[in-house]
Amino acid sequence: APPNTLHRSTKVKIPAPRFITFYNGMVKQQKRQVYRLSELFSVEEKEPELELKVTVININPGCNEELLEKCESLRGYMTFVEKVRENRFGGMKLEDAVGNAVDNCIAEGVLADFFKENREEIVEMWWEYEFDQEVYDRVLREDGEAIGFEKGETIGFERGRVAGLRDGETIGFGKGEAVGFGKGEAVGFGKGKVVGEAAGLAKGIRIYRQIQSGNTDSRAIAEACGCSAEEVEEIRRKFEL
Repeated sequence: APPNTLHRSTKVKIPAPRFITFYNGMVKQQKRQVYRLSELFSVEEKEPELELKVTVININPGCNEELLEKCESLRGYMTFVEKVRENRFGGMKLEDAVGNAVDNCIAEGVLADFFKENREEIVEMWWEYEFDQEVYDRVLREDGEAIGFEKGETIGFERGRVAGLRDGETIGFGKGEAVGFGKGEAVGFGKGKVVGEAAGLAKGIRIYRQIQSGNTDSRAIAEACGCSAEEVEEIRRKFEL
């Protein structure tokens, strides 16, 4: 408050705050959901004295399309992210995937002026956030232990701890080797295990696009992509789609 109003006894009106975050991760989420700070309190409070409500809006393809249509910058950003994901899914290294996505956006007129002006900074920023397999595994193990501990409160501390460790190791090492899409959002192709021939890569991208469009039936995807249902299932298992 201004110095001359610091000791006023009358109310000072302020704008009503709203807290919104946009979600574009690879883990499937609802189109819109609300999180409350009180949900994290160690002791449940029916009427918490301090509360914060955050609305999470999913901006992945097929979610909240009306919002993306109204906001050019947000729509352009998601177009760019999808191009990076497709490039990584096709086997490109992260730096090449980002650079190629920037060039394609410029060529297609997607936030062209912004990408022309900031191309080097964008590529450098994404490179700094390269997927770290070791950190990813460690975080997932820690999450698994925490989940196991919470379950232990109802089924017994020891069983909960064991379940937490087991879940953490399974998620961290199992998914960690195949999934590199996280919030940085790059496929963990660093070890080069899933780089195939050109035809195979194109088929994989077609399967990925079918799933992103909302088609979840493996047989239907196989028919649309000209492959077998077994190939579709293999791709889905590898990338947790």
